[in-house]
Amino acid sequence: MSKKFDEYHFLIFLLTEIEEGKSNDFNFNDEFLKRLKVKYKKLTKEALKQVILKSETHKWIEIQGIGKDCPYSITERGKGIAVSKRKELDINLGKKINKFIGDYKNIFYLIGFCVMLILAYLKIKGQV
Repeated sequence: MSKKFDEYHFLIFLLTEIEEGKSNDFNFNDEFLKRLKVKYKKLTKEALKQVILKSETHKWIEIQGIGKDCPYSITERGKGIAVSKRKELDINLGKKINKFIGDYKNIFYLIGFCVMLILAYLKIKGQV
């Protein structure tokens, strides 16, 4: 099964490329698409164009010159988004469950209280 691809995964991919020692200059051509397809198998050129457009609109990437063949670079804002989303996506299942329970603990208290009332009722009814 291939991984889902959106603008956050795109930014994380760009940041990872920079961290691996590659330049902050990106030309979104067929060679770049091939590198992305290693990780995201079902990615199409049209989907990549839409993600690039979204990222450019949010000013997460910017073109470095005026010509049409000028490379793009990831902005500081884009790097910050990529770092925070990478931390969010790298959380393991245990931490996700713990966060979910922490966010909705009052509902779990209510469910526990209802279960306790039902068990108490059944226990009292059974002894009479």
